[in-house]
Amino acid sequence: MKNSNGGFTLVELLATIAATSIVTLAAMSFLLVCFRLCASAQATAGEQETSRIVLTLMEDLASEGSITKIENGKILGTNDKNILTYDKDEHKLSAGGSVIMEGVTEFKAGLSEDKKLLTITLTTENQTYTTSVYCRTQDITEKQISTSLNFNTGIVGRVYGRSSAAGAANARAYGISNDEWIARLALIANLDLQIGSTGKILSGDDEGKYFSEWYIGGYDEVHPGWSKNTPWCACFVSWGIAQVRDSLDRTLSFSDVDAGVKRLRSGENGAWLDPGAAPIPGDLIFFDWDGDPDPDYDSAADHVGVFLMQRDGRVYSIEGNTDGRVAVRNYAPDDPRILGYGRLKWKSTSGAD
Repeated sequence: MKNSNGGFTLVELLATIAATSIVTLAAMSFLLVCFRLCASAQATAGEQETSRIVLTLMEDLASEGSITKIENGKILGTNDKNILTYDKDEHKLSAGGSVIMEGVTEFKAGLSEDKKLLTITLTTENQTYTTSVYCRTQDITEKQISTSLNFNTGIVGRVYGRSSAAGAANARAYGISNDEWIARLALIANLDLQIGSTGKILSGDDEGKYFSEWYIGGYDEVHPGWSKNTPWCACFVSWGIAQVRDSLDRTLSFSDVDAGVKRLRSGENGAWLDPGAAPIPGDLIFFDWDGDPDPDYDSAADHVGVFLMQRDGRVYSIEGNTDGRVAVRNYAPDDPRILGYGRLKWKSTSGAD
């Protein structure tokens, strides 16, 4: 009941204070929940970003051949150098002795039965992250000192089969002769021996030279501007083609990527296939990084490699001067950066034997 002065009784005042306190506490609780949700969202976003970085790093190392062994929660490189370690008791991932990710409740890394795909899975309290990538696990040191082709190791043996029967089956599948199939594998095997190179030829008669140096016959006054820093993706591919020149009706050599495209489009040294076509392992693959709208524009082609395979919805290629080295990369088949494919003039192209 109100008093004569129009104020509140003590009971009413206490009731008002109690109601206000309840509202204030409710508001504070709501704000605290919001803060916790915000912090949780930030933590999850940070976790997702860290996981993405870790898995991308493993993909790059696997595709370039730097991962050689997986054992006891460790991913090892050449000479058993520790690349990544999982501590299951501490739930931590470490690299180079430093913790790079915490809160990992489970970590798995393993090769498929055919030793072609490396799958890495890491699990946290919030989510499971996984990736699969084509992996070369042979010892890099042994590979680099080898000067002979061995179809039982590397990309050729692991991907296309080691028996003559497997080779004949692949040739029939692509509608080419067995001789052409073997020649295409020889091109891939030669390039495979160069994986990890940062510009120097690692094996063969030209060992020790830079790919650009090989292309022009040596750095001298006759070729001003040429050096080890000259872009060399096309020189790398041209070197690989030169190793199988005896299997070609018409060889192809180019240092300017655009020039290679034009010669293939003209039919002078082979044939051109548009991006939607089905390439054969050993075909050249051309890229346009900056998306020039006109395919005939002089600067449309920016990079070149050699097509290896299409598997699990990805196109794989081996490329020189990709991040400064020779490495295997993969793309979506409809990646707009793929300008098209080049098919060389092999001597035997009439069909499977």
